[in-house]
Amino acid sequence: MVKIPSACKNPLLWAALSAAILFYCGLIQLPERHSFCAPFFQDDISSVSGEAFSSPVKFGKDYYILSFNADFVENHQGARASACGRLKVCLPREIVEALYPGKLYCQKGGENPLIEKGLNFTAHGDLKKGIFFAKSISNCRWEEKSISGRLKKIRALCRLQFKRLMFSWGAAGGLLLALLSGSREYTDPSLAQNFKLAGLAHILALSGMHLSLFSALALILGKKIATRNLADGIQVMAVFFFVAFAGLSPSLLRALLCSMIMFASSFLRLKRPKELSVLCAAFLIQMMIAPDQLVEASFLLSYGALAGLLILGPEFRKIWSARLFPKISDSLAASAGAQLFTAPICIGLFGQVMPVGIISSLFVSPLVTLFLTLGLAAIFLSLIMPFFAGFFGGIIQILYKVIQFFVDIFALFPPLTFS
Repeated sequence: MVKIPSACKNPLLWAALSAAILFYCGLIQLPERHSFCAPFFQDDISSVSGEAFSSPVKFGKDYYILSFNADFVENHQGARASACGRLKVCLPREIVEALYPGKLYCQKGGENPLIEKGLNFTAHGDLKKGIFFAKSISNCRWEEKSISGRLKKIRALCRLQFKRLMFSWGAAGGLLLALLSGSREYTDPSLAQNFKLAGLAHILALSGMHLSLFSALALILGKKIATRNLADGIQVMAVFFFVAFAGLSPSLLRALLCSMIMFASSFLRLKRPKELSVLCAAFLIQMMIAPDQLVEASFLLSYGALAGLLILGPEFRKIWSARLFPKISDSLAASAGAQLFTAPICIGLFGQVMPVGIISSLFVSPLVTLFLTLGLAAIFLSLIMPFFAGFFGGIIQILYKVIQFFVDIFALFPPLTFS
């Protein structure tokens, strides 16, 4: 008699699977909650005014892209009208990087704003295929009359100071900056490419691994100084702090939802839910609150990797546990499950898949976890004792070289390409 895997008996799994089939097969369409709307034809719009809804991220070689809440638009004839909704705005790198450490750009006219979430500005340029390509910006200001506006400005200044500290740590600081804030301005381009070739692109993406590590460190600290309920509270605050600082990417929102479900069950003293049930519940919630994220690569890869780890991982573990050491078989089973589940997604999105990722994750993931842990400790100690910042930077630089060595080796293995 064939034994049915326990995961297949999970009703939440079937609910999430049914919802995914209906959406991705085009049988249902979720409404766009923030679709851009203006009274002018898109090719006639010459400027948009509003507020940055996200931090800028690199978009090609010469641009940064961010989400933008539009309030007003202006056409080429000078007519101005109200607008609503959200669109993508591309900004030239010389505008975004004007205040970044080590960058030599400066916007003409002397105005060098800090482009971050919460900044109000007017972008001048052209709207093409739903993306506004800005040539210049003006009327930059922060909404400092409200508490929310002040907090957004404080966040922007903190991110700038963090970039300055990471810049002083060289290439290691560039990698740590990418892992903790999603900013890749200082990440070595060749290393970033080798992460992809080695099947490790998920490590550079803000995801559950980074949030879980930050959350676990906060919980350990909380248990040392407080009761269980207070420790849970410290952990929740740490998670929200990390998400607020790094920004809410699709994979980070998934990790946040999973964490909140686990925190709620712990706080209410409920039976610990199964991880697969938590993942499926998070998928259904994210599908309702952020339907625009369902087609993004980070969303698909994040859920696909975790689903493979939780569904196929235990089956591989049963096969390999008798032949390999327990820790090796566990890590290999988890990596194989994640890679197999995401392989169809990678083929559909990129036309290739990196089988070496099953092996490379065994070596690089623990090193990156150690790198993050030491990096967080070095940041904390550097803030307390700034004169030791150079010493701490030297320590993480050594571990960075080790990570770079293994990533470069695994990047030599060829991917499987599909036409």
